[in-house]
Amino acid sequence: MLDKLVGLAMLVAATFVFLYYTIWTLLMPFVDSDHPLQNVFPAREWAIRIPVILIILGATVIGTFFEHGDDQEQQEEGSQG
Repeated sequence: MLDKLVGLAMLVAATFVFLYYTIWTLLMPFVDSDHPLQNVFPAREWAIRIPVILIILGATVIGTFFEHGDDQEQQEEGSQG
């Protein structure tokens, strides 16, 4: 039961992030700059910076994971032979 609740929470969070980002990048450029709704969203240049930072961070984590696994494999081969 807990796994379904966690899955639902992840789905709701992902849907919220998707809708927020979509509104921010696709609809907000057409809203006047002095409109109060503009205060809910960061500056538009962050619409590019945030995904780039997340991609670099994700690639770094994945690369570190693979490198760590490769190092362990080499250590096991070295100790066997």
